[in-house]
Amino acid sequence: IQSIYAAGLNLEDCARVVGPRADGVEERLRTVTGELNRVIREVRQFISGLEQHPVSGSEFKVAVESLAATYGGSQSPRIVLSIDESAARRLSPLQATELLDLVREGLSNSVRHAQAREISVRFAIEGGAIRLELADDGLGFDPELHALRGRGLRNMATRADRIGADFQLISAAQAGCRILVTFTTPPSHE
Repeated sequence: IQSIYAAGLNLEDCARVVGPRADGVEERLRTVTGELNRVIREVRQFISGLEQHPVSGSEFKVAVESLAATYGGSQSPRIVLSIDESAARRLSPLQATELLDLVREGLSNSVRHAQAREISVRFAIEGGAIRLELADDGLGFDPELHALRGRGLRNMATRADRIGADFQLISAAQAGCRILVTFTTPPSHE
């Protein structure tokens, strides 16, 4: 659903661009078309009872970059990525896949709700632990009040728990949002 939503945002962006000038429309439409074709394949696989192809640790960086590109566009927040490939190679396919889905949910939430100008995704080894950090400079919210609505944040926490990572949410009204997913005992899947 997040991928389809991102594709819709790109189409809306194309409509705005076409009005004043046609520069860049062809490239954006190609990006959206590719993303929609990927979503169609995933829906067909789901309907057929097939699972999504797991992502390996060595594929994690490229998968996050590809995901971030689907949210691009002149009206979208700037997405800044910093992915440590040596940390990513330590992930099992299950960990890499769950973290990728967690990033997908986080980007989707920030793009749809935060009114952020910038979103950052960092993945690195810090102080002996592996940490994924998603942060935006958007509106922020009271986590206790928000926990009563929607499933996105609960799903993210469940994904972190499923792979043995700690999940922390830091946010306040008008103060953006930070999500930290930390492996206190770093995985070693190399």
